[in-house]
Amino acid sequence: MDVRVAGHQVDTGESLRDHAAQRMAEITEKYFSRSVGANVTFGRGPNNDYTCDIVAPVVNGVVLKASHSAREAQLAFNGA
Repeated sequence: MDVRVAGHQVDTGESLRDHAAQRMAEITEKYFSRSVGANVTFGRGPNNDYTCDIVAPVVNGVVLKASHSAREAQLAFNGA
């Protein structure tokens, strides 16, 4: 599975990228065996918090989208 992790005005460290890639692989393996990739984008929210947006095409044109914001980037990802 190809997981692309990007940061919009946020530095995505190695551990955050690894956590996102590992967790997305676990989720798609459990629920969607044919998913080919996902885009995970971290950014800054209006209250100096982190936002996480996930877009993952899974099967036959179905695209899953999730977003969440939290005080820490990893918590924003886990919430999404």
